[in-house]
Formats: sequence, C-alpha cells, structure tokens
Amino acid sequence: MPRYLAVIADDAAKLDHAGRLERRTQAMAAIGRRLHGRALQRALRREQRVCARVGSIFAEHDVVLTPVTAAPAEPVERWQDKGPVRTFLGGGPSVTYTTVWNLLGAPAAAVPAGLDENGLPVAVQIIARPGADTTLVSLAAQLERERPWAQHRPSTN
Repeated sequence: MPRYLAVIADDAAKLDHAGRLERRTQAMAAIGRRLHGRALQRALRREQRVCARVGSIFAEHDVVLTPVTAAPAEPVERWQDKGPVRTFLGGGPSVTYTTVWNLLGAPAAAVPAGLDENGLPVAVQIIARPGADTTLVSLAAQLERERPWAQHRPSTN
C-alpha cells in the first residue's frame, strides 16, 4: 500500500494540472506524500522477502493459474463519489490475485474463461516466472486456440 500510494503521489506531482484530478485521486496522492518516509522504506525492505517467498513457487512450476479477481465485476459507478480509503479497501477483491505478481515482476496474462451466471465475462490469470514472457504468451495463445472467445459478448441488458 505505501508503494502504491507513493507512486500516485509521484505521478500526480509530474502533472501540469494536478488540480484537475478527481478529488479522490488528489486525496490518495496526499496520503502517498505522507507515506514517502519511513513507511515506504519499510515496505520496500519487506518487498525482497515477499518476492523471494512468492517467487519460490517457480522452483517447481513453470506457470501458475489463478482467478483474476476474487469477486464478480461490479457496476461501473460503484465507487463514484466514495472516498480514497473506502475505494482503496473496497477494491481489494479486484486486485487480490494480480498485485503480488506485479510486485514480483512476473509476466501474467488474463485469459477469458467464459461468462458467469449473470452473463458477465470471467477470466483466469496465468503467471510465468520473471523473464519467461515467451512461455506465457505461448500458453495464452494455445488456450485461445482451444477455447476461442472473441465471438462471445456479454448481454447489454
């Protein structure tokens, strides 16, 4: 969390018109500026241990398969006008399975896996060890050939 919010602060600082950002984004940037000190340094020190522990799965496996999200898709306006903390905490199910691989630097791909009971698209995530992009893209292509998805569309009702 400190790294994520610090990056928001850094990116906002680079903008010519940061005042045009949504209020929630401005508030997240303000929180990120406050976390730039000790909290960020502590999080960065922990990252190496977390990456080593999580990355150890690739000692025995070439790829890992996970859900992409931990909950069904939410309505587009679900987080509109919500504050930064509520939005950040509420977004957990959307990033639970993806964030750690970004941190690790492992290539990952979301591969469509059909539609849920409400007709919304669902996907699985395949992750390869860092540097194994070719393995990942090859596997994703094989899955797409076996389960073509481009013609499937969710209902617009």
